[in-house]
Amino acid sequence: NQLFGEVDKVLSQARAKKADLYSPSNFKKGMEYYDQGSDTYSKGGRLEEVRDQLKNAAAYFAKGLDICAKGEVAFSKPMAARTDAGSAGAPKYSSQLWLEGEEKFNRAARNLEDGDLQSADEEGRKAEILYRAAELEAIKANYLSPAWELLKKADDTGVKDHAPRTLARARSLATLAEALLKQNRYDTDSARQLAQEAKY
Repeated sequence: NQLFGEVDKVLSQARAKKADLYSPSNFKKGMEYYDQGSDTYSKGGRLEEVRDQLKNAAAYFAKGLDICAKGEVAFSKPMAARTDAGSAGAPKYSSQLWLEGEEKFNRAARNLEDGDLQSADEEGRKAEILYRAAELEAIKANYLSPAWELLKKADDTGVKDHAPRTLARARSLATLAEALLKQNRYDTDSARQLAQEAKY
């Protein structure tokens, strides 16, 4: 507790403030020193060496916390978009766009760490666009995938010959639901209802 207490406190603050997102380089470096300190301690290494490693870890975590304060302001919109995309299931339903957004956000954060505010802002805006696209794709996948899959199955099995009006109505409802989601992705009630009707 004496050795790790202080650094653990700073580490938990860094995690709470999302330093791994806002200041990835500092957080990573801090974790490397922290792991070295833990390793040295568990192997019965010199306490002086452990203290040095943990001191370095705490310094990087503290540096990361300073960047977090700037990042929370600079990346408020991209972070909101990231949160919304995550809530919509983008990592699962729109993994490619989500990963591209994560890459841009990471690049923006690294630019912020380097003090390049203009590049950080540009990359942050790109990340926001990608997160919003991923969110929309995930919402569409959540609500419309079952209907579109059934329509594809209907096409493959020649349902059009036996129930052309029902199939046309289902396709029309699914298209309308998709259009509604594009117009307002947060008013999902109407779109969900149309998608369910199309599926039925």
